[in-house]
Amino acid sequence: MTRETATRALAGELSARAFGLAWLPGALLDAVARDTGAPGRADSLAAFAASVPVDLAFVAAGESYASDAVAALQAADVAAVWAVDGVLSRVSRAVGWVEALRMTVAEPEHLTARLDTARAEVLVDVGRGIACGADAVLVADELAGASGPLVAPDFVLATLMPHYHRVSNTVRQEGLPLIFHSDGDTRAFMPALAAGGFTGVHLASLDAERFVECATTARSAGLVVLGGIGVQDLAAIGSRRAGERGARAALAVGGVIVSDDGGASAERELPALAAAIEAARSVIVRDAGPRA
Repeated sequence: MTRETATRALAGELSARAFGLAWLPGALLDAVARDTGAPGRADSLAAFAASVPVDLAFVAAGESYASDAVAALQAADVAAVWAVDGVLSRVSRAVGWVEALRMTVAEPEHLTARLDTARAEVLVDVGRGIACGADAVLVADELAGASGPLVAPDFVLATLMPHYHRVSNTVRQEGLPLIFHSDGDTRAFMPALAAGGFTGVHLASLDAERFVECATTARSAGLVVLGGIGVQDLAAIGSRRAGERGARAALAVGGVIVSDDGGASAERELPALAAAIEAARSVIVRDAGPRA
């Protein structure tokens, strides 16, 4: 595991085969602390990331320990991806998810002020990540389901993308990679994300076939892909098979940083997730040969 490997992979170097860890909730970090003796959640995240091992890990910007987690991960030679909630996520927290979706269709003009406020909040959070030396930034908004967009593509492209692009301008000025996360099939949005300065996408809540389809579209747009291991698959098909499936997808598409989808919530999933990533690593090393 190295930060340098993660940085190269996020920049699109196909020879830099990297592995990543998405969000871990505080309760799981507390479980790691009990097992490792880590003094807090920041050190627990770094300890788990180092034990797997992975090259990068997500840090939830809204957590009180976020800045400390960046330092702890980097001390363990793991790149820190500073993950912030996007503009629609912030609006939906204020008015409710169903109401936010309704407004995107029925009253989009009434969202203007709320989205402007949300963008300002996003930029503040991004600035905190930049100030503490994060290696990359991730913006998370849930725009899609497994079968396609939940939010009307016209609204996303015309209304949300300009907000994302403002965030992108800030991140690009610092020379950092910028990743977009949404569950589901986000293929309709990938060209606009790439054109707006995003360098990668984190894919989640997709079956194996749809993951390959979405990853292929992302790579065609010039985006690096993170994902491939669905946490729900760890129990359904076993850690080894879940990891091997993620590895096969990565090898088939190219430009994929194998990681989980961020769905871990139970303590028993931690060793299963580590085993899945190790299985993926074994397949990639075996089938792709030594790292360039």
